Amino acid sequence: MRYLGKIDLFGSASFLMMRLGFFRGSAGLLLFCTAFFVSGCLSSGVKSGRESDAEAFRHLPASVLFAEAEEFLAQEDFDDAADAFSDIEAQYPYSSLGRRALLLSAEAYYRGHDYVRASSSALRYVELYPKSNELDHAYYLIGVSSYAQILGATRDQSATRKALLAFQQLESRYSGSVYAENARKYIYSLRNRLASSEISIAFHYLQRGDYVAALNRYKTVIKLYGDTEQAPEALFRMAEIYLALGIISEAQSSVSVLSWRFESSEWYKRGEDLLEEHGLKPYYDEKSWISEIFSGP
Repeated sequence: MRYLGKIDLFGSASFLMMRLGFFRGSAGLLLFCTAFFVSGCLSSGVKSGRESDAEAFRHLPASVLFAEAEEFLAQEDFDDAADAFSDIEAQYPYSSLGRRALLLSAEAYYRGHDYVRASSSALRYVELYPKSNELDHAYYLIGVSSYAQILGATRDQSATRKALLAFQQLESRYSGSVYAENARKYIYSLRNRLASSEISIAFHYLQRGDYVAALNRYKTVIKLYGDTEQAPEALFRMAEIYLALGIISEAQSSVSVLSWRFESSEWYKRGEDLLEEHGLKPYYDEKSWISEIFSGP
């Protein structure tokens, strides 16, 4: 609770009660007196140091604490906002404010660049409140927080897959959400990134002469990411490998798909030239495994 020194407990409580009309009647007066007593305990040092602060904090109404946490967030004091929202959620679990505080703690963590905690808090929100009407926001926070943790193309892609799954959930379940359009853009980018990772690893195997390992990686690109920007290169590289292995019909089929699916790609021209060097032309073999991915022209 490092942010307690920044909170004017009496001022916050009295302002909130005035705004909400809590001074009307005896109940309002009682609440005001309670807030006055608590703030007095905090300022007079009835207990020592931070213990006194923490004790006073625990006696404040959730609405007052929440208003202070929101103020931290509005002032872009993300560390204190995240701490405050987390404390509210811990003290008032499963309440409406506690539920909202958990989601906003994820928002504060994300905006404060603590992506691990942001993702963890948002995921916890999804698990605890599967029927919430704010799940689209939670999925979005999981997605963008995971996206921020993505490593290079040749490194582990766990964060990429986690981000992709979150955005796909958002887009499929909440297509009308304010976050849906951005989610679709992220999905396009992430699928290309995963395909690019496969291409990079495959090319590494290809350079080492490990044709089978390279071919399997290129096949993954076609099977899982056949509509991405990396698909044309995967088809061309497969044609190269098939020719090197003497599997002529598969090489011809690969270039054939290039000719009618990716005609404007530079890889199509390179594929035609490659076949021509071997006295061959593109030919689509309907018995090829590739026909399961791309139907004939």
